[in-house]
Amino acid sequence: MISEALKEKLNSCFGCANPRCSAGCPLNMEIPQIIKLIKANDLELAYKKILEKSYFESVCSRVCYHDKQCEGSCVRNVTSTPVNISQIEKFISDWGIENVKEEMPDITLSKIAVVGSGPSGLTCAIELRKKGYDVTVFEREEKLGGILRFGIPEYRLPNEIVDKVINNILQYGIKVETGKTYGIDFNLKDLQNQNFKAVFLGIGNDVPKMLQIPGIDKSGVYGANEFLKNIDEIEFKKVIVVGGGNVAMDAARMAKLKGAEEVTVIYRRTRDLMKANKNEIECAENEGIKFKFENLPSEIVGNERVQEVICSDNEKIEADTIIMAIGSLPNYKQIGAEIKLSDDELINVNEDGETNIEGVFAGGDLVQSRATVCLAVKTAKIAAEGIHKKLNNTNIGGN
Repeated sequence: MISEALKEKLNSCFGCANPRCSAGCPLNMEIPQIIKLIKANDLELAYKKILEKSYFESVCSRVCYHDKQCEGSCVRNVTSTPVNISQIEKFISDWGIENVKEEMPDITLSKIAVVGSGPSGLTCAIELRKKGYDVTVFEREEKLGGILRFGIPEYRLPNEIVDKVINNILQYGIKVETGKTYGIDFNLKDLQNQNFKAVFLGIGNDVPKMLQIPGIDKSGVYGANEFLKNIDEIEFKKVIVVGGGNVAMDAARMAKLKGAEEVTVIYRRTRDLMKANKNEIECAENEGIKFKFENLPSEIVGNERVQEVICSDNEKIEADTIIMAIGSLPNYKQIGAEIKLSDDELINVNEDGETNIEGVFAGGDLVQSRATVCLAVKTAKIAAEGIHKKLNNTNIGGN
């Protein structure tokens, strides 16, 4: 079952007493212990050890910033190459989804509404289900997955994997209502009237950050998530992507894959400071994508549609499509003006993940600026514990 290639990766781990890899993981995954269990052929226990931290390791093993987190922290980096943690986690997580079913308590506790079916929403849902809560997930799209399905290219994260991860969570009796948009089709009062005792908001950030430059409102300017979601309906030949993270690389590489003649990535800092995975940058370069560092667009030129971009060094680049991959913000109109925001325009939550509205919790991209799957999971787990703690005292909507 365990290949020779995988055994070699497993044997490269020193089993450190104070593992830097675990400290470098946002979820503090107990990596050496998991590796030890796999080596002992106790695969089920190794998988359950992963589930203590996350139900999304089949995703994280494919899309996380390993070179900047667990693998980047590995002590082997001092003299050699790090343990290939991502491949080890991919193996055991994929195996576990196919072969392990957990025991769950009966559903005997209060109704909880989870809004959004991305990694934060589904994490909150399964963590509460494990405690016996009656959880319903509300999703505006017809398919679940959020950013995992609509924002990450299939060459990095196949939809088949997304489906398996989601089904692995839903199999334990979590209810789902699709085609329901919070703030439009239903609101907090509606949920209270349906006797939901707490609400978790995990709807992600819909509003792309835009540079405040002349021409930003012209046709052909997109946020990265919008572009990736609707790429098959968008016509483009010469594309500029602004940003230096994985989302920027996803947009650039997908544009090239879908037939763009030219793709240029503009990043305000140096190559070494790009947040994207090193492998993603190298793949983009090998695919003919150009990079322009220490620059930003200063003006977008065209009639109604983009025709060219003037950069901060005064170079002019011809383009018909510009993709902004510099972050995103919550849709405040959808969420509701009564929810207070932090100084960086995200939803303000306390140490239990609760907003200023009693019984309403939030996680994922809504509450932290580093939009990664691991951090979405982490904030959702905090909120799930916060909801459980809250319901031992008070709840929204009555008794």
